[in-house]
Amino acid sequence: MAAHAMLGASSAHRWMQCPGSVALCKSLPDGGRGSSYATEGTKAHTLAELCLNRNMDAVDLPDSPEWAEYPQEMRGYVQQYIDQVRALHAEVGGELLVEQRVDYSEWVPGGFGTADAIIIADDEILVIDLKYGLGVRVDAPDNPQSRLYMLGAYAEHELGHDFRKATGIIIQPRLDHFSSEELTVDELMAFAEVAREKADLALVDDAPLVPGASQCRFCDAKAVCRARAERNLATAQEEFAEPLPAPSMLSLEEIGALVPKLADLKAWAKDVEEYALQQAVNGAKVQGHKVVAGRSVRKWVPAAFDALSGHEAADRLFSRKLVGIGEAEKVLGKRSELLAELTEKGPGKPTLVPESDKRPEMQGTESAKADFAD
Repeated sequence: MAAHAMLGASSAHRWMQCPGSVALCKSLPDGGRGSSYATEGTKAHTLAELCLNRNMDAVDLPDSPEWAEYPQEMRGYVQQYIDQVRALHAEVGGELLVEQRVDYSEWVPGGFGTADAIIIADDEILVIDLKYGLGVRVDAPDNPQSRLYMLGAYAEHELGHDFRKATGIIIQPRLDHFSSEELTVDELMAFAEVAREKADLALVDDAPLVPGASQCRFCDAKAVCRARAERNLATAQEEFAEPLPAPSMLSLEEIGALVPKLADLKAWAKDVEEYALQQAVNGAKVQGHKVVAGRSVRKWVPAAFDALSGHEAADRLFSRKLVGIGEAEKVLGKRSELLAELTEKGPGKPTLVPESDKRPEMQGTESAKADFAD
């Protein structure tokens, strides 16, 4: 069990890239273990499982005590996932399994998990993962968690089947995101050997620490990792080891080299500051610092509405405005025709990204100038 906790599929993006993070997280006071899902995500997964197993629709559930814990907004998003799972099942046929345990311990010691949905067709196996999160878009290609679940599902069901391929699918309804990756059996077995090598290395006491943006992002030890600190401090120092020639202006070439490194520097600085504050609030002494009360703002007390409603200046004390579109979706339902008729989506603000980003480059600069000025 301990090996599984340290080498779980959900943290594979970390330990496969930074094998030393396993021992480092284990050395933390709580062992580096957090909850696997937020409460909201757990409810969404439970609702999806119940509806798929009972052949029900989340949006048609009765308003009874049994379903009261699932808000209408969640029901709408989970229904999108249910519809897509059913469509995939209808397309490829075979058997649909919901919330199935998958075991990949043949390659990763103690490795197992639970796949949200598995479709076993004649010559392929599909492993579907519901991501209810809203903050980070998750893609299936090259996703180690998805691949480990595909590997476990394949190992569990290969007897009696002649699978030619395995497909990993990630459905993220709150972002209207659907992503998939198709691997041949040979490609999946090649990944299995890579996972085996990474797992063996991660369980070595002196495994190397390899900091990086993706593996550090959700690492429990990201604020106290010395390797990450040394890397970012070195980055900040090495760029301008030599005095700048006059005039002291950075060229666009120098700025282009700096920009991708700034994101890591800012993320690291934020992580360290938050960790220091958390420790200080919990009673630890952070050298040279203390905890004080920050700026506070006034707010209305509950009695203010009634007290001011009858005031002679009430017409100037109260305002009427539309709620946000997200709040309107909760009231009207996301699929409401009114929403489509009364909302519009303009172009996104200009954002500087690496050339490897999959989004198309903005054509022309005049609109970008106007957006940036706004």
